[in-house]
Amino acid sequence: MTKQLRKQFILVNMLLVGTVLLVVFAALGVSTYRRQVQDSQRVLERYFMEKGNTPSPKLDFGAHRDWKDFPMRFSFCAVLDSDGGLVSYQSENLTLSRQTVEQAVQAAAEEVESTQKESGTLSGLDLRYLAKEQDGQLRIAFVERTQEYASMQDFLVAAFLLGSAGLMVLFLASWLLSSWVVRPVERSWAQQKQFVADASHELKTPLTVILANTGILLSHPQDTIRQQERWVVNTQEEAVNMKKLVDEMLYLARTDASLQLVYSQINLSDVVWSTVLPFESVAFEQGLTLDSEIAPDIQLQADEGRLREVVRILMDNACKYCEPKGKILVYLEQDGDWASLMVSNSCVPSMQQQDLVHLFERFYRLDKARNREKGGYGLGLAIAKSIVEQHHGSITASMRQEGEIRFTVKLPLQNSRNRTKGKR
Repeated sequence: MTKQLRKQFILVNMLLVGTVLLVVFAALGVSTYRRQVQDSQRVLERYFMEKGNTPSPKLDFGAHRDWKDFPMRFSFCAVLDSDGGLVSYQSENLTLSRQTVEQAVQAAAEEVESTQKESGTLSGLDLRYLAKEQDGQLRIAFVERTQEYASMQDFLVAAFLLGSAGLMVLFLASWLLSSWVVRPVERSWAQQKQFVADASHELKTPLTVILANTGILLSHPQDTIRQQERWVVNTQEEAVNMKKLVDEMLYLARTDASLQLVYSQINLSDVVWSTVLPFESVAFEQGLTLDSEIAPDIQLQADEGRLREVVRILMDNACKYCEPKGKILVYLEQDGDWASLMVSNSCVPSMQQQDLVHLFERFYRLDKARNREKGGYGLGLAIAKSIVEQHHGSITASMRQEGEIRFTVKLPLQNSRNRTKGKR
């Protein structure tokens, strides 16, 4: 998939830049051609300014360009009588025979008479002409077009070389950039595949247990429910765990699809306090010490239900993985325009600094056996991170000292709702 994306990225870049280069070179080509035609027209006009005489080298004309500024090319001016016969002609650098000159004059005169246009080109002779009536005679000035062709040929060669070099450089740059551009997509795709694989694995275990229990029950059709109660209870427990896993997976899927939050003005202090309070009995039963320092009356715009879920996840995580006879601390304060919630607990000695970066990954568990024993699937912190980020906040994990981990949540007090509306 990523290879296909890289190819598409390179192709789109090449097409876009190639189109731009084509338009630019086409515009420059038209401008160059028109400039050459204008130069030829100036040469022709000078014959009539001097009434057929060879243009003077000292004559200044147009945009302050001297005759010497024009590339060397042959030109001549023919005078025709009323019958169309050649009377005389003057030339500059002429390399044509008289027969060719007469042929050119005759062809130009016929074209002027048939088209009623005073200027044009003779393709077969590579000449450009201009005809005017002066003193009762028809004067036709000619200039060669080979210089026009040569200039355009030089331009096309230069444009081809520059365009080819530019496209080659662009291809190399696009090829190098493509790996960087598709890296987030590649990472997301890998995470998605890992998520599906982990979800399948996690669902496989309870399903296996349920199928085994069902098989045992079916093998004893004469027994009552009370006689087989432990298998029924075990099946129910596995079904409840599986429902919890499916609910968490569904929430993450909805979050990825930009689940809308329900904002209201809430008292974060009350939300944290009321959510932490039920965990005091849980901590007491496990022999843990739970202390809290909650600053009063911290107000903000947020989805109350979602923030309660964040606090519940952090408290549940702290109670589950705190060391025996350990300590849990909950701290809430206002730090400028931010609300700062910190939940810390003593953790297993095996926890390392490098483990922290993976804690918010889906299905990540430091001790899988212990997590399964406590009913965890490694989705809680991923859900908490998703909720906090939806509120334009941040959540981090850090090791405060040996054997103590702290989770810090920062939420903006102002304009949370407006920021979300601006992103929709």
